[in-house]
Amino acid sequence: MADTISEPPIVEKEITVNRPAAEVFRRFTQDMHLWWPLASHSIFGADAVWCGMEPRVGGRVYERARDGRESQWGEIIVWEPGRCLAYTWHVGREARFSSEVELHFDAVSASVTRVRLTHGKFAHMAGADAGKLRENYNNGWDLVFGTRFLAHANAV
Repeated sequence: MADTISEPPIVEKEITVNRPAAEVFRRFTQDMHLWWPLASHSIFGADAVWCGMEPRVGGRVYERARDGRESQWGEIIVWEPGRCLAYTWHVGREARFSSEVELHFDAVSASVTRVRLTHGKFAHMAGADAGKLRENYNNGWDLVFGTRFLAHANAV
């Protein structure tokens, strides 16, 4: 009988943005290159110059280096502008070893949006190292989503 690797808890983050849901969705997806910390959170590091998403189911989430090389981070699996976005996530790994990130953009009012991010399936991505990987992402999303994206989403 094979050993079973237990799935660690899903990473859950939530922010509130003083903008309509459609605008927050747009700032997350179309402006990713403006708020993502490429120098520290990318494959190409200091040579990374851009990252973004192809706006459709099946579209890539990827980065581009100064010399034109590209590295795919994942693939869009849900694209509902202003409502929901989900994508596989396999930065630095083969696509078959993906975790999943999902965001819900919930209108609290016409000008306030609650954004809920979940990230899970770490055992699928990292096997026995799933717990450690989950903690790395838990901390990483605090910076990337809770600080960097929140600041960009609320910027004038």
